[in-house]
Amino acid sequence: KIPPVPAYTYELKIKLPNGTEHPLKVVIPPGPDGKPDQKMLDRILASIAQMPIEKVESAQTIRINPAENFQDPYWRNQPGYSKDHESAATGGNGIIDFYPCSSDPTRYGSTSGRTAAEVDTAILDFFIETTLHEQGHNVNAKVYQETVKKLKEVTPSEEWIAAMVMDEKYKSHYATSNPGEDFAETVAMYVLQP
Repeated sequence: KIPPVPAYTYELKIKLPNGTEHPLKVVIPPGPDGKPDQKMLDRILASIAQMPIEKVESAQTIRINPAENFQDPYWRNQPGYSKDHESAATGGNGIIDFYPCSSDPTRYGSTSGRTAAEVDTAILDFFIETTLHEQGHNVNAKVYQETVKKLKEVTPSEEWIAAMVMDEKYKSHYATSNPGEDFAETVAMYVLQP
């Protein structure tokens, strides 16, 4: 069981095209000084601003977690996953969770040979792209809810595999792992590179 940690919770209201407001909760642990981490909140707000407004309702909560994803030890023992696998983020149930990811420090902007401004830009780019990717999982789950509920296995269909082989164009190697990751990577690409 994971013990609770102190955190700041922000209740946002996002105005939708139909005039209604969508509530979105943002949960962030305190910064090193124990105070709200304004820079982290700014990164999340910039990420939310990139979400397609008509799909923002698929997200209810964005959380910054101070500890690794509790499912990472399970995935480290699964075929196709490395023994040092770390989730940078997860999504799909209306929640987008970010986790510390020490195995790939460049994800958070390696400081080697970079100015502070370049590091901040790299971190912001990471948050925006990752938020859009995880929001893709939320949209996928909401739109294809019945399909997701009936899905008994994560094995990609022969049709999907054939399409990936024939196309030879995909957003990332990660997109080739299964249809869910393909969909999420495509959502991020569609928003960032229309």
